[in-house]
Amino acid sequence: MKLAGEIQAERFTSLDVGIVHEANNNVLVIPADPDADRQRHLEKMGLAKELQTGVWHIDNDLQTKLRSLGEQNDIRVWMHQVLREHGPDRPAGDFAIFSGGKAGAPVIGRVVEVGIADEMTDRKFIVVDAADGPPHYAEFGKVAALDPPDPGMIVALTSAGGKSSRRTARVETLFRWAIDRLPEAVALTWLNKAMAENKVPAMAGRKFGAELSAAFQARADWLITQGHAYRDPADRVTPKANLQGKLNERGWAAVGRRLEAELDQVYQPMTEGIRITGRRTRDVVLPTGRLAVIQDSTTFTLIPKHADLAQFRGKEIDVSVRNRAITLAISRGRDRGFSR
Repeated sequence: MKLAGEIQAERFTSLDVGIVHEANNNVLVIPADPDADRQRHLEKMGLAKELQTGVWHIDNDLQTKLRSLGEQNDIRVWMHQVLREHGPDRPAGDFAIFSGGKAGAPVIGRVVEVGIADEMTDRKFIVVDAADGPPHYAEFGKVAALDPPDPGMIVALTSAGGKSSRRTARVETLFRWAIDRLPEAVALTWLNKAMAENKVPAMAGRKFGAELSAAFQARADWLITQGHAYRDPADRVTPKANLQGKLNERGWAAVGRRLEAELDQVYQPMTEGIRITGRRTRDVVLPTGRLAVIQDSTTFTLIPKHADLAQFRGKEIDVSVRNRAITLAISRGRDRGFSR
């Protein structure tokens, strides 16, 4: 007996399993007076066609198309729930599924939620409240352990290219702090890079787009008061030379001062010729990246966090700077602390 709920289901059902199994070269032949409700519904969907009584042509990609449609319907139901929880003012259906197969401008927005899309393949999903458009649903594979997106961060979704799923995105974290910290962040931020490179994203009047637009204007005003930018005669905000380098230095210095008070130790910046032997004790989050704290008994330094640090977990390491490059090595029991 047919399951009534499957006849008009827009997904791959047990009825379709039988259709695919019985079809020969995409042609299904059934008794002259059948109960063909499922086939007729598939015909309305453009996935089947009755050639003559009891003879049906079945779409060659029936299973793939129905599974994809079922997944999209599941995403729509789930997105309605997520958006009700995070934005009850949004109208039903006000979202988009990321089109990973198309190259184009990135989707920039704030992360609303991240979770598991497929446990078997370790695929994850991400919901992003876009700055210039509706919220987007996307999926992604493994992201570098240094750069996992979390709710509240600002990210960019771009096409993953290749033969990836059309929902698959490459995820780049742009800003790790809450947006209300963006205007007066004493550190290099993504917006500073965008301003310097004249790549400020489009910002619509929607919730996040309006917040980002306000933060951008406030950031521009802060840069001017700090002497890092000026307004030209056309009222455009123009960054001064080496803005990014100066903000990066200020950000690292601010972290160093805070940790000096917290650790009761001396901060030693990693400058040319410096070497320190110590252990990685913690990480610090800056707007555009993470720093690792390398600490010995009396001093500490900061270095950019990167994948090579994983092999030194729990070990004493030598960190040195030569020709502006930072080198890491397992300590061989030499002197402790900083040296030149």
